[in-house]
Amino acid sequence: MPSGRLTLFWGAIPHGVVDVRGKGRIVNVYISLAQMMKWRFPKPFVETIFSGAVLAVRDPRSTDGAAFQRWAREYEIDNAAWRYLLLGEIEMRLRRLALEGDQWLRMSTWPAGRRRATSTGC
Repeated sequence: MPSGRLTLFWGAIPHGVVDVRGKGRIVNVYISLAQMMKWRFPKPFVETIFSGAVLAVRDPRSTDGAAFQRWAREYEIDNAAWRYLLLGEIEMRLRRLALEGDQWLRMSTWPAGRRRATSTGC
């Protein structure tokens, strides 16, 4: 996975960490199938994700890292209004990702479970 970039994949596809290089932080956001379907993303985006593709933004946004860290902090707040806001922000970021289809790095399977980056679009 490219460092410093929003990366998205469907967790129902077998996956796992096989190699870590350097230091850093990772923020994981788990979205249920029911929530994904409720958000009604564009069909090509959903099909790409559900097909097993791993998508990453080509150019990391300086605001993504700060937003992810804030989401991690706010997730700890036990309050329905905060959870609603958090889900809304995640949805909007994924909607932007869906619209950036021609800017994705699509990670395609390579021999021995390794991945290589290629460009793709919806």
